[in-house]
Amino acid sequence: MIDLGTRIERLEARTAVADVVHGYAFNIRTGNAVACEPLFTEDAVFEVRERSGGGITQTRSKLKGRSAIMAYLTDGAASQIRLCPLIQNLIVRVSGRVATSTSTMIAFVLPNGKGILGEYEDSFRREDEWCFSSRIYTVLREISA
Repeated sequence: MIDLGTRIERLEARTAVADVVHGYAFNIRTGNAVACEPLFTEDAVFEVRERSGGGITQTRSKLKGRSAIMAYLTDGAASQIRLCPLIQNLIVRVSGRVATSTSTMIAFVLPNGKGILGEYEDSFRREDEWCFSSRIYTVLREISA
């Protein structure tokens, strides 16, 4: 049986990782992408993939490093689009100072009402705080208005 201190530490880590996932979504929803910077490690990777009907997955984009991720998130063209991401089915696994999670996301693109359905596969590393070391978002379906 795992001792109480270890169980509490694991629960705190799972909660902190969930806060990173939900904090990212909140910052994107409220148009405050610049607040996402401390959520990523310096060497983080952010990849967007697309899965076709035949189950084949292709990479749409891949950003390496916090500065590249932040340049994309705060780009003028990107900031003209208002996303309302809804995170669901978050499962977090912690092992020491690293963690992984999976979740699904439905995002509405405002004001046109289009949407995106997809899933995240995230990796985290605890430095001073828990941060994304990798985010892989796979688009499963785009929903038109």
